[in-house]
Amino acid sequence: MKILFLFVLLGCSLAAAARAADVLVTDKGEHEGMFLGFEDGTFRFRSKGGQTFEEPQAGVSSLSLAKPCSAVLVRSSKSKPENVEILRYAKPKFYFRLDGKDSNLFGSRIRSITVEVPAAARGAGGAGGAAAAPVRLNVAALQSRPDLSIEQKEIVERYESAWAKFAEFVQANSGLVQEMDASSGGRREALLNELRQRKYQEQPLRQELNEAGAVLLGAFPEVVSNRAAPAAALP
Repeated sequence: MKILFLFVLLGCSLAAAARAADVLVTDKGEHEGMFLGFEDGTFRFRSKGGQTFEEPQAGVSSLSLAKPCSAVLVRSSKSKPENVEILRYAKPKFYFRLDGKDSNLFGSRIRSITVEVPAAARGAGGAGGAAAAPVRLNVAALQSRPDLSIEQKEIVERYESAWAKFAEFVQANSGLVQEMDASSGGRREALLNELRQRKYQEQPLRQELNEAGAVLLGAFPEVVSNRAAPAAALP
């Protein structure tokens, strides 16, 4: 528990505790946690335990939100995203608020719903603000140790892989932001929409980095005292 708390202080806390629990009711049972979004007929949800899973709309009876959540909705019949407040889902419709008016739409008529995740649960990069980037844990000393077991090496390799994927994603975000700032009109709007969509794509990368870092610190507590790796900061 102490090790996990230290990891949270590094800015990599799990997101399920970021807001009061949402409730997803499926054919398999009831799940408490956080609604992450909806795309191509599939719900994306994170349990209180921090596990992210997907559930086809056909298997979902209802979604109750602890409070309305801001989201970007894209209808199947329209390419232009709409900023809405998601209120709930009761099979087969989503209920939301658009421009101050309550509305609803069949899930089959929705291409995607990208939730504006609270700042404490959101990764770095993308439009609309970001949580603090995680501090890079310095594993150089571990990588040079000849006494590590196969299991220990796998822990280090998992963290390095998770960090590389996360950093590459954030780097790409930075490039898109720079291009957006230099663009106008339709191109600027398209880039902004892409950045909004990438918030959704970032969640599994951030979660894997969280989990890999927690496992690393559990196996090698000494990494905390030398956590910052020189010349490895995120853009």
